[in-house]
Amino acid sequence: MEKLAELLLIDERLGRNAAEQLKISVIGTGGLLLAAKQQKIILSVKPLIEELITTGYRISPELENTILRLAKEL
Repeated sequence: MEKLAELLLIDERLGRNAAEQLKISVIGTGGLLLAAKQQKIILSVKPLIEELITTGYRISPELENTILRLAKEL
């Protein structure tokens, strides 16, 4: 809020909920990857998600599948 940012990048659920209660727009890593693909900044979401997972990023299989479906990669 102090930075007057238009969007907050956050994945953690409690933080997202708190931001949304303060009327701060949020986007998660998956949403960011989808936006990047839609804008043709990246060609594919799947390899990036796989790389994130190998480095310790935690994502539920359900959310991963939802992101891949929206990206038309599943």
